[in-house]
Amino acid sequence: MTQTISQTRKLILPPGDFQAYLFDCDGTIADSMPLHYVAWKRALGEWGCEFPEETFYAWGGMPVTEIIRSLNEEHGLQMPVEQVAARKEEHYYEFLPQLQAVPEVVEHIEAQHGRIPFAVVSGSSRESVTESLRTLRLLDRFRTLVCAGDYRNGKPHPEAFLMAAERLGPSYDVEIFDVHHRLKRDAPSGTALALGEAVAGVRGQSLRDVAVYDRTGRRAPRASGSIGFSSSRAGDIVGEHTVTFAAAGERIDITHRATDRMTFARGALRAAEWLVGRPAGLYGMQNVLGL
Repeated sequence: MTQTISQTRKLILPPGDFQAYLFDCDGTIADSMPLHYVAWKRALGEWGCEFPEETFYAWGGMPVTEIIRSLNEEHGLQMPVEQVAARKEEHYYEFLPQLQAVPEVVEHIEAQHGRIPFAVVSGSSRESVTESLRTLRLLDRFRTLVCAGDYRNGKPHPEAFLMAAERLGPSYDVEIFDVHHRLKRDAPSGTALALGEAVAGVRGQSLRDVAVYDRTGRRAPRASGSIGFSSSRAGDIVGEHTVTFAAAGERIDITHRATDRMTFARGALRAAEWLVGRPAGLYGMQNVLGL
């Protein structure tokens, strides 16, 4: 999707019906390019490396490590790529309190949020993009982030954009329910959280960024890409877990119900049997079950 901004600073979109929007972060959502440039100047200055502003903008979208390798080649330097990249990120984080959003883009994000899914496709590191969006209080608007390190071919190669489109997939909302006996103290259950981690991992998300544990008092549509949790504690219920995938016109429920605690005891005995004769290490039930 091509994005242009008119003289009146209004975001103009091409005609058509879109199933998703893919945004760049730096210079599109976040007015961060000047801050990134100062961070680059400081980090590269420690190695006596020049980085003209014109070159910086010409290389926009190029992953950080690729920029450093290109500068090494261009200037005949041997800057340690990972070390310089880390220093550049450190300097950028120092400037985050000054970061501002691009208002006409945010206006569009807020207007369309909850209607179709959003993704960010960036040449910056995941940590940098996440912190920028969190600073702008926009992180929960995006179902997935595709960042440097997720793909091999940098922009304008379509790999990163195709990856984002694949991750977005159908716009299913995900809710996770757990039901246990009245004496259980933790909520959500550990199993519910593990299910959330699994769903978030497949979507390329961090559960910490998309989990919703309480909607009390909220008067807004659910955030696109969020994963909701609900817990019930009553009577002597042994344990039930349901993952619901819901979209317009359909719902898929995957449920496990334990009706007898002996189920867990038998599983523990099976795991103990499996461990006999194996070397010391960290194992999980996936190993026991051969998954």
